[in-house]
Parts: sequence; C-alpha cells; structure tokens
Amino acid sequence: MSLQSKSLFYILVVTAVFLCGVRSAGGIGQTGHMVVAEMATGDLNKTDYPGFVNTLNAFPSERSCGSVFPDWAWPSFYQQYSRIAHTIEFQQAWTKHLKENFSSPYSEREKREVSFLMGMTTHTYDDPPWHAYFLPTAKSNDNAEEWLVEPGTDIFANWELDKRSEVTYGYFPVETAVNVYVSLGYPEVTESMLVKGILILRAAYWAEKFAGYQGYLNLVNRMPWTDDNYVTYSPGGFEYGAEVSAQEMVNTWNYLQGELDQLPLRDMPVFVERNILLELGRSLLESGAIEIPMQRTSEGEYFFGASRIVGRKSLD
Repeated sequence: MSLQSKSLFYILVVTAVFLCGVRSAGGIGQTGHMVVAEMATGDLNKTDYPGFVNTLNAFPSERSCGSVFPDWAWPSFYQQYSRIAHTIEFQQAWTKHLKENFSSPYSEREKREVSFLMGMTTHTYDDPPWHAYFLPTAKSNDNAEEWLVEPGTDIFANWELDKRSEVTYGYFPVETAVNVYVSLGYPEVTESMLVKGILILRAAYWAEKFAGYQGYLNLVNRMPWTDDNYVTYSPGGFEYGAEVSAQEMVNTWNYLQGELDQLPLRDMPVFVERNILLELGRSLLESGAIEIPMQRTSEGEYFFGASRIVGRKSLD
C-alpha cells in the first residue's frame, strides 16, 4: 500500500484510532467553532443591528473560516503563532487594523473581512469556558479522556448540527493576517506559512467527514452524556459560548462603527493543544492524498475550493 493509500485508510478508520488510544487534546474543533459562530449570529438583535446581522448572514463562509483561523498553525512547525492568534492582543490588533483601513458603508470585500473577524471573535471567547467547565465535566460523567471528548464532540456536531458542506468555499484574508502579525512584532510570519497552515485546516475539516456514521454511533454509545449536553450545558457548552461571543461581537462591531472609543475586551486564558483531526489533515496533505484548489486575489485574499481525493490511479 502506498503512502497515499495508507493516509486514506487512516482517515476511514479514524474513529477506531480514537478508541485505541491515540493521545490528543484541544479546544472546540472546527465544526464546533463554526456552529458556535452560527449560533452567536442568531443571538444578535436583528432590530438593533440590522446591517451587522445582514453582513454576517450574507457571508457565512467567511464567518465560519474566521471561527477556525486561530488554529491555523496547529499542527505545523509554527505552533507559537497559533498561540498568539488566540490572545486578546491579537484580536485587538486585527480589529484596529480593519478600523484604520475600512470605513462604513463597507464594500463587498470589506464585508467579507468583517464577517471573518467576527468568526474569529467567537473562537477567542468560546474556547476558555469550554476548557474550564465543559471538558472536565464531560470527562468525569463519561469516564473519557480529553483526547476522546474533543474530537468526539466535533464528530457529534458534524452529524447533528453542521449545515455546511465541503462544497462551501474557504476564505482567508492572508495579507491582513500578515499585517497584523507584523504590527505585533512578528515579521517572520509569511504568506506561505499562513497558506500552509490554512490548507491543513481545510484538509482536517474534510477528514472529519470520514469518521462515518457507524463511527458516530460508536462515539454516541461511548460518551452519551457528552452527546446529550455539549450544546446546552452551562457554562461551557455551545449555546453558552455563543451567548458570550455574541456580546463580544457587538462590542467589536460598535468599535468599528466608532460608537466605542476602545474595545472592552476581557482578558481570557489561551488554550492551544494537540488535535488529532488537524494532525490527520496534515498527514493527508503531506502524503498527496488530497488536493485543495485555491486562488489568490490581488488584494491578498485566498479562496479555497472543496477538498478532493486524488484519482484512483495515483493511489496504487
């Protein structure tokens, strides 16, 4: 079996891998972050913020991609930059960059970036309560280790809640990301580094789909409390994370509109750990088992198409 074939086989038995003890840890997974961002948008008052809500609903893929962006450097050779992307300082620097360079009413491109930023805001604020409250409770009630709860919950969300499909395009304003890292004193973060990490994110999202329905059922049987409570548990579940995130999204929007002089963002702990789904995505890419089409615009935006398995002949 070739390296490419082995990687695909590895994905197809991913649930068995979880149950055999591959150690991993982390925060909410990609599907989880996307769902929380969607829930947070639904929590916004459409009467008070019609333009804001319309922007988020008009660019849901941008919002979803922003919600997973802080994990871009994990796993890669640049883990420290993912840790930075989880900090309040990074969130503030990105928001200030948009305020200094964009003005309302926004162009279509600017709306894409605003939606991306709001997704990123949800990541910053839904990870800490998840770690502090939900994960310890789930581990105790299901007698399961964190390496199983984290990816298992994402598979639950993928089968039970995820309305998106892999045909949804990926969007990442890479040039803005480079500028933000430079503003924080990290000029060594390059466009090529970011693109490599983002490709891993896209491949991991694809890999998650291949746990299979039987694998999903196995995890439901293994972690029934987690499956029953990951959305509604308070504090720390998806709904709680969405509620907290929605308020911070409003603060960020008001700052961008000039209604706040400074961002009233709270300091939050940073959680960046191993994540088996991201590691699987990296394995797929490095083995050449999948391809992800992408296109760069003249303004430094990247659009990524659906991940796809390479032809059967190349797997022999």
